[in-house]
Amino acid sequence: GVDGIYKEAPTMRVLPKEITDPLSAAVDQRSAQMGVIDLANVDTLSFILTEDIVHKEEKGFQVLGRLDNSDTRGCNLMYLESL
Repeated sequence: GVDGIYKEAPTMRVLPKEITDPLSAAVDQRSAQMGVIDLANVDTLSFILTEDIVHKEEKGFQVLGRLDNSDTRGCNLMYLESL
């Protein structure tokens, strides 16, 4: 993304969730846990709740990091192996 800001695909929405209560929507202008819904994903899960911290804004969203004590997965593993 430009300046670290990513835009959602037309079928995708990033849903900021309260870090302490992921069933609740996050209050505006706060860092939150990242939920993603993608209605184009018909063959598998269309909603996931990641362990990423996100900040949603008008232009898009920024991924700020990971929740404390979250497991290292995916690209993070590849990064750690390269060190």
